[in-house]
Amino acid sequence: MATRVLSRVAGTIIGVGLAVVLIDGLNIDGYGIAVVVGVGALVMLVFLAADYTVAVAGITVIVMSLFSLSGEPVAE
Repeated sequence: MATRVLSRVAGTIIGVGLAVVLIDGLNIDGYGIAVVVGVGALVMLVFLAADYTVAVAGITVIVMSLFSLSGEPVAE
């Protein structure tokens, strides 16, 4: 149980870092964010059984990308 919680926390931190770098660091918008959402979904599906930390990072990238697509700033 504790390892799953640690994996969730670590995956969230990694996902936030990746989303900030991808969206704000590379100034991606519009269709680029849609591609980031798709890649995040693919990462989540591929790694869900193999590595929960990576899967949670993918989910976090998806959520932050969708917020960015709706107009919310990512790096605040």
